[in-house]
Amino acid sequence: MILRVYKKLFNHREYSIKMIRLLILDQEGTLYKNKKLLYKIRDNTKKFFCKKLAINEEDYFKWYSENKQSFPNIFEALKKFSISIEDYHNQVFDIIDPSNYLREEKALYNLLKKLNISIYVVTSSSRDYSKKVLNSLGIGDLIKKAISLSAEKQNKIDIYKEIIEFERVDPREVCVVGDNWDTDLKEAKEEGFKTILVGERDEYPFLIKSINRLSSAINQINYPKITFIDWKEVDKTISKLEEEIRRFNYHPDLIVGIARDGIIPAKLLNDRFSKIDLRILSCRRYYSGFSNDVPNIQIDHFGDIHNKKILLVDDAEDNGITLRSVKEKLTSLGAAEIKSAVLYSKARVSNA
Repeated sequence: MILRVYKKLFNHREYSIKMIRLLILDQEGTLYKNKKLLYKIRDNTKKFFCKKLAINEEDYFKWYSENKQSFPNIFEALKKFSISIEDYHNQVFDIIDPSNYLREEKALYNLLKKLNISIYVVTSSSRDYSKKVLNSLGIGDLIKKAISLSAEKQNKIDIYKEIIEFERVDPREVCVVGDNWDTDLKEAKEEGFKTILVGERDEYPFLIKSINRLSSAINQINYPKITFIDWKEVDKTISKLEEEIRRFNYHPDLIVGIARDGIIPAKLLNDRFSKIDLRILSCRRYYSGFSNDVPNIQIDHFGDIHNKKILLVDDAEDNGITLRSVKEKLTSLGAAEIKSAVLYSKARVSNA
């Protein structure tokens, strides 16, 4: 039998959930929030429109206040007043050197690299400025392509669709990340893309206050029923497992942790049952993100387990393949009795 302390994470339908395979990032306000640089862009934009519309700064703020609802993005305003996008880029972005404001973000680099998916940037800034921003942040080599809105490509949704057609992915496998719900995410959400808002307001789902929390948000999208817990919660769950094991009055000769993710709960359980020997074995089912129904079990230098009672420990139980395979292996080596303990169970399986 399986000794379980678990939260029910998936129902049958949710096994078909689309995983995130492609990331589309906004740039200004999303990848960086340097206030001096963002203010410089806003100041350049103000001067640009004052010059083009022949108005002073006071009139500009009045004009902006009266028209911001009519122009959901800057390109609608440019089109309305027959101003070229190239002119806007040249006088607002290209006169700025972002390296004077930004530095390499190693945490962001490591985060994006660890995601191991295709990443695009879609921005209202110029192509040259975007390249400088990405290089200043130290993430330029992680971005598959940075696309700047232009006279030919003014609609973000059309750009998103071109990207997913090229990448051959489903919109439900794409996550769009931006700092403005109306201009970056609203239409994307309506088109079926997953969305993450970077900001302070909390009225939209999957809100993160910093791009550095992106990984956690994507995990919540990929595994919507999983609760990601801190160390305190792990220790609390281990204590519940200890109570369950003692309640069953089970006295194993060995605690066996399944590497890699079962090592920590096995060690924590062993701390609570310090007189019981702890051993580790390796059982690998996932290769490049895909599962294998025939796990590779490595049990070298494991020692004699003939007639031993074993408590098998892992972090999570999915469909039971890992636990059943390891049990069969240990049984073939002479184990007398095997029970299993897991932190979380995703599906009920037959007794291990």
